[in-house]
Amino acid sequence: MPLLPQVGRAVERAARRLPLRLACLPQALAAKAMLQRRGIVSTLHLGMALAEGRQMKAHAWLTASGVGVIGMAFRPGYTELAGFTPPP
Repeated sequence: MPLLPQVGRAVERAARRLPLRLACLPQALAAKAMLQRRGIVSTLHLGMALAEGRQMKAHAWLTASGVGVIGMAFRPGYTELAGFTPPP
């Protein structure tokens, strides 16, 4: 599906151009909304990792049909706590 990486890149480009910093969750939600408008089911994943000093870090990423859409580059090291897919 060439549309999936296109949506991820579009959201990342838009986030870079905004005057504020958008973290992974708003970007994943934006990509999810874009895919939903096109009738593509996606899963929003939320995960946690331990950073230095035992501080917890959170991360969100989005997949569709098993393909990473956005946030996948930072996913290694995070344990998935929840995945949200809309009911059929």
